[in-house]
Amino acid sequence: MFRNVSEIDIEVRLQQEINKMSSWNNRKRLEYIGKRKVIKKFQNQNIYSNGVFLLDNFLVAKKLHTNMTGYVFWKNEINALKRVLNNKHFPQLIAADPNNLIIYMTYCGQSFENLIPPPNWKSQVDDIKAVLLAKQLNPNDILPRNVCCLAGTIKLIDFGLSNVRYSEIVRSVNKLYQLLLRKTQG
Repeated sequence: MFRNVSEIDIEVRLQQEINKMSSWNNRKRLEYIGKRKVIKKFQNQNIYSNGVFLLDNFLVAKKLHTNMTGYVFWKNEINALKRVLNNKHFPQLIAADPNNLIIYMTYCGQSFENLIPPPNWKSQVDDIKAVLLAKQLNPNDILPRNVCCLAGTIKLIDFGLSNVRYSEIVRSVNKLYQLLLRKTQG
């Protein structure tokens, strides 16, 4: 059963779990995570994904199709998440299962499809832009369902279509800015 917990509780639990697993290798993490039960399945939004599942209110499992397309998107997402590791505006990679094309990452909150941006959203978009430019990473898929908010922090998700073209990074950030501006205006 999905429990309602505060976003602060989720952040605290998440940090505890990451600290616990930080010294483990990927195989040990996968064994530990494999014991978790699915408490919520998110609506399947992607043609290359079999589903996104919430585990323990802080951990997300994203299962991609086990074909060549799924593998390419899995690899893109893993590479992107490694580039933005330890940044609060992106999911944190916990573990990756290359045999089953599953990515385990941190929960990033609800999507902006039904939310109003936090008051400081402009400065957060500037922070996101700086990280994307520094890491040479273009999410390439800025949609309301791929922009989330957890504890007042804007987070970008879904990097399966990411690339490293500089001009497209600026275009993606402008798209994010316009999306959030529209949400605040109406």
